[in-house]
Amino acid sequence: MLFEFTKYQGAGNDFILLDDRREFFPLANQKLVQLLCDRHFGVGADGLILLRNPSPRGIQEGNHESRIPAFAMVYFNADGREGSLCGNGGRSAVHFAGSLNLVNASPGSKTNFIAADGVHEAEFLPGDRIALAMHPVDKWQELPDSSGGRAWVLDTGSPHFVCFSPDTPELDVVAQGRAIRYSAPFAEKGINVNFAGPGAGSATDPMVMRTYERGVEQETLACGTGATAVALAQSLLKDTTGAQTVVLKAPGGLLEVHFTRQGSTFHSTRLIGPAAPVFRGTWFDEA
Repeated sequence: MLFEFTKYQGAGNDFILLDDRREFFPLANQKLVQLLCDRHFGVGADGLILLRNPSPRGIQEGNHESRIPAFAMVYFNADGREGSLCGNGGRSAVHFAGSLNLVNASPGSKTNFIAADGVHEAEFLPGDRIALAMHPVDKWQELPDSSGGRAWVLDTGSPHFVCFSPDTPELDVVAQGRAIRYSAPFAEKGINVNFAGPGAGSATDPMVMRTYERGVEQETLACGTGATAVALAQSLLKDTTGAQTVVLKAPGGLLEVHFTRQGSTFHSTRLIGPAAPVFRGTWFDEA
């Protein structure tokens, strides 16, 4: 098997991007995905993303005529399993589509694509930044965390457990995150675990966040859906409403989440952050 790939990173969350519009990549080959993502024997990445042609049926939008998304994004975790939405991966896929001239990549240009959880709109911003529209969230569950504080479970395209701790920068994220991820009732399907704090979440005082990611089963340098979950959970913690912006500092860089809380619903949510190619290469597998 011979194919070209591009390695991307979004705030340190890294991905292998393939132009798979000819659908040559074997979706069921988990071992190939694992090998490609292996940091010692493969390219190395938190996940693999296939850019494919969208369904010709299009997407119905209310009373408007259906439209066909610019492309379809198929995401695999590093463990080889097809995953749910990846926010940093989605922004990387949009940038990749721009490099293939599938979409207009000029600052201010907008496009849309379909992912595991449906259609997302994205906008190109200056400085290799992409704004990704997230779906509304109107359900969550509050749980006590192991330290006696407050924690929330939210689905922002992927399921997340969020807890706040001033000790987040020093935490053993792998040990504590793994304990939560494999605890009941999360063990079977898994959950991403986010630790947040200190920091107010402002541009001058961003909130620290760290993530243990299922499917990677390690700490990742950033998590887009996790950043969104942390921002919404902070609003629940502080009981704030209206239009809000939360700036988060992950180990790999800064992410911004803009959203509006109206009653029990979070809407108009946009995840903003960097997406940039790292290198390009050719994969040759004699097997």
